[in-house]
Amino acid sequence: MGILLKTCSSLEKILPKTEPQGGFVRFSACYGEKFSFQIAYTLQSHTEMRGYYTVGVAGDLAKAVSLYQVALVPVKLPCYPNVADGDYITRSPGLLPDALIPFEKGGELAAVNQEWRSLLVSVDLKNCRPEPGTHKLMFAFGDSEHGELSAIEFDLDVIGFELPKQKLINTQWFHSDCIAQYYNVPVFSEKHWELIEKYMKTAADHGQNMILTPVFTPPLDTRIGTERPTVQLVGVEITGDNQYKFDFSLLTRWI
Repeated sequence: MGILLKTCSSLEKILPKTEPQGGFVRFSACYGEKFSFQIAYTLQSHTEMRGYYTVGVAGDLAKAVSLYQVALVPVKLPCYPNVADGDYITRSPGLLPDALIPFEKGGELAAVNQEWRSLLVSVDLKNCRPEPGTHKLMFAFGDSEHGELSAIEFDLDVIGFELPKQKLINTQWFHSDCIAQYYNVPVFSEKHWELIEKYMKTAADHGQNMILTPVFTPPLDTRIGTERPTVQLVGVEITGDNQYKFDFSLLTRWI
């Protein structure tokens, strides 16, 4: 029984039935940067269909490392039949790697025989300043019965240069109504505000520096005859003929 490991770029999509390209064994990063890559793995066994394994991290940057399991999610409609270009991973429904699940130290991950999965390795150089030069990271996969079964290394060249503050505008959609619906909490309840803050912090931690502010509820992706939860931040009240009263308290809290 063994585990085959490959280090891959974070941009490579690790599909269950496709052997990854791998060969991504060295890269560079500056102070203030968060760098990531993947470790693709598969179980190789003539008798076992699945195994559960721990992952050990060693090296002087081990404390700056966070691990995430790249989970497969069901994709029912990857594209419309007549509008797809040639750059889709697949045009057929299936399971695709997308969700990142934090992998806690001491936990176990499942490896499946003849199917590829991956771990995302994140190295945070925002809160540490190691000596410039090459730093070797070692990852050992094993279990309690056999000990270490397989290991792989990655070289990160730390450049002793502080990245300047980002001047480009980087944004993604941010729908607070979807947060309320997913967690089944009332819109703008204290629990909703707590979740909004966590999502905003995560966005900022990953380089987003501009966010959609729903002064009025954006009428996006709403089927005719239906309504999305109201999350606009400015309250509007008609008080008389051509007279309006505005409430900016939610907008102030959002800002």
